[in-house]
Amino acid sequence: MTPERSTFTRIVGALIALAIVSAALLTLYNSALNPLKLARVAALSVRRDAAAYGYIVRGEKAFAQTSGYTVPEVREGEKLASGQLAATVYEGDSDTAEAIRREKLALDSLVKSSKLDEASRSEAAKLAVTELCAAIAGRDLADASDKSAAAETYALAASGTALESEIARREAALLSLESELRGVSRLFAEESGIFSSRCDGFESVTADMCREITPAALRQLFAAPDEPSGAKLILGFRWYLAAEVDANDASRIRERGSADVVIPQLGSRQYRMTVQSSGSAEGGKCVLLLYCDAHITDTLGRREVAARIVFEDESGFAVPKEAIRVDSDGGAYVYLAVTETAVRLDVDIAASPDERTYLIRPRTYPDLNTIADKDARAAVKAAGDRNAERAVYLRDGSEVVVRAAKLSDGKVIR
Repeated sequence: MTPERSTFTRIVGALIALAIVSAALLTLYNSALNPLKLARVAALSVRRDAAAYGYIVRGEKAFAQTSGYTVPEVREGEKLASGQLAATVYEGDSDTAEAIRREKLALDSLVKSSKLDEASRSEAAKLAVTELCAAIAGRDLADASDKSAAAETYALAASGTALESEIARREAALLSLESELRGVSRLFAEESGIFSSRCDGFESVTADMCREITPAALRQLFAAPDEPSGAKLILGFRWYLAAEVDANDASRIRERGSADVVIPQLGSRQYRMTVQSSGSAEGGKCVLLLYCDAHITDTLGRREVAARIVFEDESGFAVPKEAIRVDSDGGAYVYLAVTETAVRLDVDIAASPDERTYLIRPRTYPDLNTIADKDARAAVKAAGDRNAERAVYLRDGSEVVVRAAKLSDGKVIR
């Protein structure tokens, strides 16, 4: 390389270095004079759930085991008083006993239809078809068969058929069928409860047996059923889900204390369940025992289930963590950039989607569904809630102040 070329290269290098240093100094100078930094707000929903597989447990008491074929005298899920007739046991041909059961179902539907007006019969028929579709969707073939018979009967009643003569015909057919069997005995409820004819031999398993056990111990509990009875009573309205869950997810669910649980075999309903206990981890999983005090009749006929446990389901606005400020009382707030002014808005932190972001919601918020847009600000202001008045500015795409010089409420920031 010639001396002239070497000198030129050094000069160019020095100029580039000077440009870089100048740019850095300019950035620092501008930052010192105007340290304003804004961040755009984004509407966001955060949902986290855990896969679970386990068993439904209820307080159950099987009727005394008898030989023969048990035919219910009441509907599945019906509440019984102590001493009430629950079922009849027939000895003889099982096909005849099954025919008696279905005849009684049809007769019960007809009698109920006879007490309804025409419009109500039509609605009852529609409801029966809806229940049939739900049973088919849930792959409950036994229930679908019963629902099919009920739908057929209600449709018959809605069609204008003379119900009195149809009821008389069904009663005669029932008497004829019963005369073919022998040794009839009856089952009465020894205490109040919910009737079910769906027995699987695990009625003796209790929630206490599932408390703080390992996944292997849970599977062992449900490995070998007892001889199923023909009918049982469900005692109380609380039911449990004892399920294997990833140990890390179980820890998060336990910290929250409750969660929404979706069990596809029971339909699309979300069940709000409370954590009862959590067992020791084994192979990265542990047994979580949750309970629910509602909708127990949804669970009849179900034991082994798969579920999704939703332990976080929040909606709000995503902002950088640096944009959150805390006052002397420990309350969180942000500054919204409204035109050229900083506007303070008190917020609640709903979640932390990641290490750099908070999901926030205004601490108070106006019900804009009941306020016309043009009157929104005036109506909210008239209500006297300053924070709600300002909350109208927090929306998808608005801006929050991350950094500014001498920031305060109402200060011009640019």
